[in-house]
Amino acid sequence: MRMFRIRYKLFLAMSALNACLVTGAYVFNSVSFEKHFTTYLGQQELARQIPLMGALAGEFRKSGSWERFRQSPRRFHQLVNDYNPRPEDGANPPPPGPMNGQDDAAGPGRPFFPGGPPPRPPGDPDGPPAYLQPAPRPVPQHLALLDSDHSTIVGPQRLPAVAVMAPVTVNGKTAGYLAYIPQREIVSSGEQIFAEQQQRIFTRVAIGLGFGSILMSFGIAWWLSRPLKELTRGTRALSAGRYDTRIAIPGNDELSQLAADFNTLAAALAANLDARQRWIADIAHELRTPLAVLRGEIEALQDGVRQPTAANLQSLGQEVQRLARLVDDLHTLSQSDQGALSYRKEALDLGELVTEVISQHHRRLEAAGIRVETDLATGMTVWGDQARLMQLLANLMQNTLRYTDAPGTLRISLRRVYNRAELDWEDSSPGVPEKDLPHLTERLFRVESSRSRATGGSGLGLSIAKAIADAHDVAMRPRAGALGGLCWELVFPLLNTDAGHA
Repeated sequence: MRMFRIRYKLFLAMSALNACLVTGAYVFNSVSFEKHFTTYLGQQELARQIPLMGALAGEFRKSGSWERFRQSPRRFHQLVNDYNPRPEDGANPPPPGPMNGQDDAAGPGRPFFPGGPPPRPPGDPDGPPAYLQPAPRPVPQHLALLDSDHSTIVGPQRLPAVAVMAPVTVNGKTAGYLAYIPQREIVSSGEQIFAEQQQRIFTRVAIGLGFGSILMSFGIAWWLSRPLKELTRGTRALSAGRYDTRIAIPGNDELSQLAADFNTLAAALAANLDARQRWIADIAHELRTPLAVLRGEIEALQDGVRQPTAANLQSLGQEVQRLARLVDDLHTLSQSDQGALSYRKEALDLGELVTEVISQHHRRLEAAGIRVETDLATGMTVWGDQARLMQLLANLMQNTLRYTDAPGTLRISLRRVYNRAELDWEDSSPGVPEKDLPHLTERLFRVESSRSRATGGSGLGLSIAKAIADAHDVAMRPRAGALGGLCWELVFPLLNTDAGHA
């Protein structure tokens, strides 16, 4: 199946979005221009009709209403034609009638003919012959008359939304309105050319923006997909087992942070691979030792070199027990890794657990020449599994018994600090080098690789103790002790949260 790259998806998505924006802007500008241009033409037309509005005001003043025009719309049409002569008529519009309360008289010696020019006397010899007179004017459709309530007197009953109105005032009051209804056929050639030029400009700008947005979308898609391509290459390298792969994405954004996380993941995988390889090698080495001893002992018995005495059989039994302990420890750690260790938690007195562990190992402590000093506060209730916590403390005790020189000292103190219980498990020399402290809980780690396995442990006890501590939300940290040996600091969350100091 052919892969549809994210670069093309980004390009198509941004191109579609830009196309919608450009199209929307073009449509909006076109509609807005047409609307405002029509309004502008209407305002200009009404400005040219000021003489006509003066004549309409004079007519209203004489009758006190628009009833004459309502009954005879032709009178309004005639008045409109008289004040809007055609070029072929060869006449100028009559002077406007008086407005805003002016007298109807035009002055001494100069008669005034409201509402239009004076009528031509019949049989005027100066008039043109009948065949030269202009054709009758059509009924004007671009002007309408409304009363003060916006009710139509002459014209369409419902005016279009693009109609523009101007008030007709008489004595300072609005008597009605003259409305201009835009008509495409009466737009002048200059105005039409201007409108067409604007539309061409809008079209060219929209096309230019469209091509520009396509190029920009391609550049942005390429720029955004380049880090993703690097991440894809690195991920494939990791899946192929090349954990030394690193990628570099400059910047301070989410992609650069993702690259940093990727490098951290690669380093962790490399470390885990190394640890797993060392873990397998160490397990094989640990198992090989008791098996080699058993094999040698059994072959010696088979060849008759050694006799099956009680001492020889006891030596074989000890190696079998050591091998069984190692297998049990490995099983416990594998269960811990899988989260399969079972815990039956309950309220426990931590001081009593410590006392019980000391009591169980009392004879071994005396035999090893280790003196125990305790300072245990009472009332330290924790939530945990008794068997597992006893196993944790027992592993610390085994570590002390194996690696503390005689005569030695084990000092155990327990105190309350706010809502926590702090347990210090400190033994005397020998100590642990500072550089080895962080590695003590690593599996199969030994401070001295040459230490005899007859006295040393398998290197798993502290790892198991750390796993149990983590399961109980216990902080377990090693540090150099004041007695010259090692001190383990364990911080338990208390079940009761009463604050206080020891």
